[in-house]
This record gives sequence, structure tokens and C-alpha cells, in this order.
Amino acid sequence: LHFANWMEHSYMHVGDLAGVTPEAVSEYLACLRATLAGSSYNNRVCVLREIFRVLSDKAGIEDDPWAGVRLRPDDSHSRRELTMVELERLLMAAKRADVETAKKSATAWRNEWRKLFLVGIYTGMRLGDCCKLSWTSVNLSSGIIQLVPQKTKRHHGRIVTIPIHPALRSALEESPEGERGGFVLPTLADYYMKSKWRVGHELGGIFRAAGIVTSVQIEGRRTKTPEATFHSLRHTFVSFAANAGVPLHIVQSIVGHESTAMTRHYYHENEEALRQAVAAIPVIGTDATRAPAVARAAPVATTPRASTSSRTEAIPARLRRLERLFVKGLISEAEHAATRQRILDEM
Repeated sequence: LHFANWMEHSYMHVGDLAGVTPEAVSEYLACLRATLAGSSYNNRVCVLREIFRVLSDKAGIEDDPWAGVRLRPDDSHSRRELTMVELERLLMAAKRADVETAKKSATAWRNEWRKLFLVGIYTGMRLGDCCKLSWTSVNLSSGIIQLVPQKTKRHHGRIVTIPIHPALRSALEESPEGERGGFVLPTLADYYMKSKWRVGHELGGIFRAAGIVTSVQIEGRRTKTPEATFHSLRHTFVSFAANAGVPLHIVQSIVGHESTAMTRHYYHENEEALRQAVAAIPVIGTDATRAPAVARAAPVATTPRASTSSRTEAIPARLRRLERLFVKGLISEAEHAATRQRILDEM
């Protein structure tokens, strides 16, 4: 659809696939290179190459305009993890945002920005899952959160099991027992379902109020690239657990990453290991002082970029994406081999 719209705007006289020239493809790819990271660029190229290949006979395409188009190195600029100091500043900024929102809100506002950040910090869940966390997924008596993440629901529907960190339990218990029905963050859940943009905009303001730069200019791209967003809390969760020596497969099971080694039975057998992994996350901010101290505090990242361990952990996911493209026939054997070697060279 994006390519069709671009063609309609840039080459209005072309009405079918057979009229697409290599020159038009080159211009389109130049636009993509200025805005997309390598992985997104390659996915777009692979899909379009496959569309033209499948429809070549029906569309009467004699010379494939995508022939010779090469994939780019994966230069994705991932969200970075945050330092302890940054997390504390975020919680303070969230508290101030709660005060301002309560003044303007027509409904009861119960410190939902601060709670949202605490859920993100101590569960590693994505923004949508945090905003729409339901009390039916929270079992305070057993200290467990169980849910199917929205992103993976349509693929495997696997339940993730997340032990509740003492600092998060303290925040959740602020809600009176009689109000523990529906969404944990009812007003934010409503905001998110009506306008994700609104929630994102407000979160950006909280990050800026905490003195955290949210985007950077990458050479060769026209627009700024996100660097520190709510999703950074997920990176931070993984980084803290990894730095504390928690086995990678345990971290994967908590955050819900795909792994052929994990099954539903695995979660039950390793509940204590999951608890130890979450307990490795240190208590953040003064609001969590009521919670017991964590036995094993994780080392704090001191640089603004991702640690070597977190970059290494991203390599298996990139290799799996590459394998899927190859299995589907979207890239050649030579492209597969060359790209795989580039990824492995980064280890």
C-alpha cells in the first residue's frame, strides 16, 4: 500500500505493475533509506520482490524492476536501557504528572502515571499490555501476573508468568480491594484504547521533564530516531536481569520472547526461578521504600547506549528473522549467508 501510494504520487501515469521501472524502484528505495532502519527496509524490499515475482505472469511483467536490488545491513537503532538515576527521575516526573492530571481530570485519578512506570519497570511488559493490564491477570495472594501479550496473541497465544516484585506489589495494593475489578489503570486504559497517540505524547512529556533525550539524529536519515521511550523499560528489565546473572531462557520466559525450548509446563516447573529473576530488579525511587530490599541488586548501566550483553542478546532474534525470510523464499541463499555472517561478526 505504501509503494502504491508513492507510485500514485510520483508516477501518476503508471497504472499497473508492468509499468514500474527500475528507475522508479531506485527512487522509492532512496526514500526508504532516508527513513527506515535496515531491518524494516529489508522487510519492505522482500515483500515487494515477492509480490512482483508472484504476479509477474498475470501482470505481464517482462523485466523484473526489483532484479539486482540488494538488502541493507541491519543497522537498527534499538531503544537503550535506562540507568538507575534516569529511572528515579522518571518516577519523580510521573508523580508530578499525576498531580497535574488529577487537577484536569474529570474522573478519579489514582496516580496512574507513576503506577504505569512501575508496571513497566518491574514486569518488562510492552506499553499496551501495561496500560490494559486487568485485575483478572493479577493474583496478589500468590504474587503472580499471568497474561497473553497482545503482540504474540495471534501467533502462539502463550501465557507469560511474571512474579510481582515487592515494589510493584506495594503500588498495586494502594488500590482498595473493592476497586480491584476491570483495569488496573482504568483511566489510562481508556486513553490508550481511544488514542494511543495521546498516551505516547504524554509519556514523551514525562521523559522530557525527567531530562531524558527521547530521540537522536542518525546520519543518513531525514527524521529523528527514537532512542529512549517507554519501551526502554523493557530493555532495562532484561538488562538488569542479565547483569544479575539470570539465565537468558528464564528472562525470555518472563518477557514472552519466542523460544522453542519454552512450554506452558516449563513455567510451572520454574516458578521459583522466575521469582528470583524478578527479585534481581532493584527497588527504584523513594516511593518504593516500603518494599523489602532486594537481595541481589543488579549493576547499573552507566553508558547511554545498550550494553554488550543486551546487544548480544538481540542477535538470536535477528538470526531468527533472517531464517524466516530465507525459509519463505524471500531472500536468496547468497543473501542469507552474507547477512548471517554480518550478524555473527557483531558477537
